[in-house]
Amino acid sequence: MTVRALTRPSAAERREHSIGAVLDAAQHLFVSQGYHGTTMEAIAKRAGLTKAAIYFYFDDKRSLLDVLLDRVEERVYRPLFEEMSRGELSAADRLVTFLHRQAVSGGEDAEMLLLPVVMSKEFSGSGDPTERRVQALYDRIYTVIERVVDDGQRNGEFAPHAPPPEQASIIVAVHDGMLLEWLRRGRSDQLDGQTLVRAMRLTVLDGVRDHGANTDRNARDKKGSNDG
Repeated sequence: MTVRALTRPSAAERREHSIGAVLDAAQHLFVSQGYHGTTMEAIAKRAGLTKAAIYFYFDDKRSLLDVLLDRVEERVYRPLFEEMSRGELSAADRLVTFLHRQAVSGGEDAEMLLLPVVMSKEFSGSGDPTERRVQALYDRIYTVIERVVDDGQRNGEFAPHAPPPEQASIIVAVHDGMLLEWLRRGRSDQLDGQTLVRAMRLTVLDGVRDHGANTDRNARDKKGSNDG
């Protein structure tokens, strides 16, 4: 029987693991305690490292937040916006894509999605660079959703309940509110996160659709089938 020699992690692997532990610890604490309520000591303790070790990888707490926001944009919003820009998708399909991808991302890492939400509230009105950065991300989200709503209202998929900017704000507010409710009640097992996300998706879609147009379209389709 051959016994394989145990391989020890390389320096690069240990470094990657340590950086990942620090980022995960910082993300959890920023979301649950706020940026200003989190200390480097608390991050080090949760990551299982010394504070000196954290400073070996990151200059300060602000650089940690910047990297975390980079991670949100890179892993969540960049691929989401690229998928929603596909020309063959209808307005409804693009809205479904937004809600579905956010649901998947929330299921995989709810705190990552919550980070911009919590930071937007904490830094609101501060004039801090973080406020401008998070606002720029939200401006991009609003622009993308407004375009979807405008297209949907123009082609009759969505009802003209409100102009696109206001309708987009409602959709984003429902999305952010769902995430905050998940944070407040999901961790205490009062709510099932995946059920909450599915309900949010169905509620938003049902709210924006033009049901009258769908009824007329179904009637025309049925008539066409009978005529055929």
